[in-house]
Amino acid sequence: MTSTVQSINFSDLGPTGKYWLGAFDPNSPIHRFLPLGPLDSISLSEERNQYWRDRTTDRKILVEGIGNSNLPLSSTQSAALERLNDPSSLCVVTGQQPGLAGGPLYTFNKILSAVVFAKRLESEWDRPVIPILWDGGEDHDYEEINHLDWLSFQGGPVRFEIDRTVEGDRPAYTLPFDSSQLDFLIEFIGSVHPPTDYRQSLEEFLQEIQGQSKTWTDFFDILWLKIFSNHPLLVFRPWEPFAREMAL
Repeated sequence: MTSTVQSINFSDLGPTGKYWLGAFDPNSPIHRFLPLGPLDSISLSEERNQYWRDRTTDRKILVEGIGNSNLPLSSTQSAALERLNDPSSLCVVTGQQPGLAGGPLYTFNKILSAVVFAKRLESEWDRPVIPILWDGGEDHDYEEINHLDWLSFQGGPVRFEIDRTVEGDRPAYTLPFDSSQLDFLIEFIGSVHPPTDYRQSLEEFLQEIQGQSKTWTDFFDILWLKIFSNHPLLVFRPWEPFAREMAL
């Protein structure tokens, strides 16, 4: 068995590149390497569609609450928030703990699956369907989210861990964002990744989010909103007062 190495232009990996666009096509061959959730196994029967049509709720608290989170939304995401006002709209929800620099790689797969499934539902049921990222920032297990493993160009994974002590069971959303730790992370990336256009772009991307983040969860949420800025992704933060009000 032989294998070949093929170079990929960095521009092909951007938001208008064929690989990125292919990720949102369930039939794209890229999903041999980037799996989606088992979307075909989910029933989209008309009975289920009608079930949800008969159950509507007041969206005012939800829409205002997500808007008041003050996360930077793209024009596409702002339009999705407005569409959430529609009493016939539905949401496809996925969730994740707010891990360092976006968390495990499968976080991308989870969000991508929600975006693709929402688009499919919207087409087949002819109603607004908005993908939602549920930020698990109420989680208290700091040791699960304070590190990342990076594939070094020298071979094998290398771990970066935040050098910080958290006393007690503090939920992640209460942890202030320490920008100096991001500086250490960028230095780490520079030490394990070759000096490519990709590395420079990543460093600039992280620094941009750094300037907009006050808390650990801010960084996590803003990162994913920016990655999916061309898609109608919204973030739900269950610790915020509006979420608790809705639960009563």
